Amino acid sequence: MGLTRLNGVDLVSHHVNDARFGDRTGASGGVLIVSRTELLDLLRTDPGLPDVRFHIVRPGESVRINGILDVIQPRSKGRGSPQVTFPGIGTAPDPVRSGRTHALQGITVLPVGRLPEGGETFVQEDCLVDMAGPGARYSPFSRGVQLVVEFGRASDRRVREPVAVRRLAAIRVARFLAQRASETGSKDVEEFVSRDPRHDQREAVRVAYVCSVISEGPLHDTLLYGESTERLRPRWISVPELVDGALVSSDFHFSCQRTPTVLYQRNPVVEAIRKKSGLVLEGVILTLRYGSHSEKHKAATRIVEMLRERGVQAVVTHPAVGGNAHIDALDIVRECEKARIPTALVLQEMAGDDGADPGLVDSVPEADLMVSSGNRDQLVDLPGVARTLGPDRLRDGRPTKGPLRLSLRSYLCSTNQVGAHTLTAIDA
Repeated sequence: MGLTRLNGVDLVSHHVNDARFGDRTGASGGVLIVSRTELLDLLRTDPGLPDVRFHIVRPGESVRINGILDVIQPRSKGRGSPQVTFPGIGTAPDPVRSGRTHALQGITVLPVGRLPEGGETFVQEDCLVDMAGPGARYSPFSRGVQLVVEFGRASDRRVREPVAVRRLAAIRVARFLAQRASETGSKDVEEFVSRDPRHDQREAVRVAYVCSVISEGPLHDTLLYGESTERLRPRWISVPELVDGALVSSDFHFSCQRTPTVLYQRNPVVEAIRKKSGLVLEGVILTLRYGSHSEKHKAATRIVEMLRERGVQAVVTHPAVGGNAHIDALDIVRECEKARIPTALVLQEMAGDDGADPGLVDSVPEADLMVSSGNRDQLVDLPGVARTLGPDRLRDGRPTKGPLRLSLRSYLCSTNQVGAHTLTAIDA
């Protein structure tokens, strides 16, 4: 167990090397014991919840998971704490910026199932993770133990209720697992200082992370303290708020570019900046993918004002998703560079299956420091697997069990733009 102080939040990490089902949920010696009975009792009070089944899958097993709704790291504030993780999801939306947070490292909760389309513009796409074979290299979630929470098909054709019910159930499971693990204790405790001493080093570069999110309806949304971000304007959010789950994903569009909840909890950009010698993370700015050119420009200029107010010297940013969101990101780059704030941009390409298309929908000369997270249209050939979880057929009718030829769009976080992707560049 490691103890990390994050500007007011003690993040207590309980490391999980394996998991198995048993009579009582808890952790011992790096093994998480999960009681199916206790989890079912926990969820029995949720109205409208369809049949639920639980599975444990491990790296290297010939398992293909489909219909993934989110990925959540188990976190809890601990017994007796007046605060909660994932505030606003089944709880009051009270801000959490202090206290002790227990987290399970090495295991995540994967809710899976098929949601009704309900006439929404953005419908759920195929969303896959292979735990073994060549497909495992395309998603970061093939590398850890997964507790799969498999929901039966919803009979209700409406969208909002099935989405909310499954979200609440998955987060209740995540809270419960972390709570039980926190009660087992551990002798291995590593303490870190409460304030990053690099703030006192004048030579350290003050960096801000501009995190773009999406809000275009209940199937293509991001929740802040349980509410849609549809009216979000650029604002600061603290790292402790991210750590405790203030941001929750409600996005079911292209799988490759999603940012599931775990990547807000353990944001790779935030962690990379905090660990990099000579850099200090000044803060995180949330912004939206806006609908008009004037809104995009207003957001970009406001972000620059916010950066100047805090004396930020460099920025890392990315689009919320693809397509139109590239314009928002490039507007931010242009305005930051005009203000002489060097800006690094991470973004996926949409270059066609042969890589011959331009890849970007917009460009500006100021964007001279870009990192590609891969071409979402790249085709991959996948062998069949021994077992599948979730929907047993893709939306085009092909059996999930394979073999399959698919674009990376169907693989969860294969070209994710917050740094969790697994692709690497090669010398052609």
